[in-house]
Amino acid sequence: MGFTLKDLQDKAQLEALQVKLPLVDAEKMAAKLDAGVPTVRDILGALAKPGRDPREDLPAPLTRKHVVSPEDIQVGTV
Repeated sequence: MGFTLKDLQDKAQLEALQVKLPLVDAEKMAAKLDAGVPTVRDILGALAKPGRDPREDLPAPLTRKHVVSPEDIQVGTV
């Protein structure tokens, strides 16, 4: 694709990458890299969303309201 890791830190290069990503053939790229097609698709998807935090897609953690300090934790609490 013609980009380096350093390019991911440059806003102009990142924008250029966003333009090229939809044009990438995942099957051809997988063959070139000797990688699985699903892996390449995952990587392309991640590159399409720079700065995305995957934790945003997860449900919020469940916490116990009565545990407010380390001293409140007892065997069986966690």
